[in-house]
Amino acid sequence: MEWLKEDTWIISDTHLYHKNIQQYCDRPKNHTWLIINNWNNTIYPNEHVLHLGDVILAPKSIMRETYLSGIKHVIPGNHDSRKKLSSLMGFDILPQFIHLEIDGIRLLFSHEPVDMNDPTMLTIWGNDYYNIHGHIHNNPPPKFYGPRHVNLSVEVRDYKPILVSDIVFEIQQGRKT
Repeated sequence: MEWLKEDTWIISDTHLYHKNIQQYCDRPKNHTWLIINNWNNTIYPNEHVLHLGDVILAPKSIMRETYLSGIKHVIPGNHDSRKKLSSLMGFDILPQFIHLEIDGIRLLFSHEPVDMNDPTMLTIWGNDYYNIHGHIHNNPPPKFYGPRHVNLSVEVRDYKPILVSDIVFEIQQGRKT
């Protein structure tokens, strides 16, 4: 995935048009407008964006009409329809996990946080990576959650996309303290 690099934008759990997400996650009333506006004012049409899942919960007609700028890639979440995201919104559908290494920092992208003590995950990925994920919104993380997890759910990221380079910087700053 040569497009996945430091200048790739990342966002997760937008849940556009989801009727109940406002009360579940204490979102502002205008959350769908806010997210779309932040996205389109940040991401240029020729820039890549990786969505970590749970993009939109809306009828096909609204999905077709919802414009999100950029070259869009998604690791589908538990609320996503791969076929609809691809055909109606132009998302490139990705596998459950993708990875990248920058400056010796190994990043594992997923929708849900990964249990780093799971024997299968340890066999595949080892234990020296940072899991960049969404799914948990602004709720308490699972028991296995630790310092190598980075939550990108929009509620904890001001409803805006973030650059991979900014995530790496956050990780590097955390290592220094």
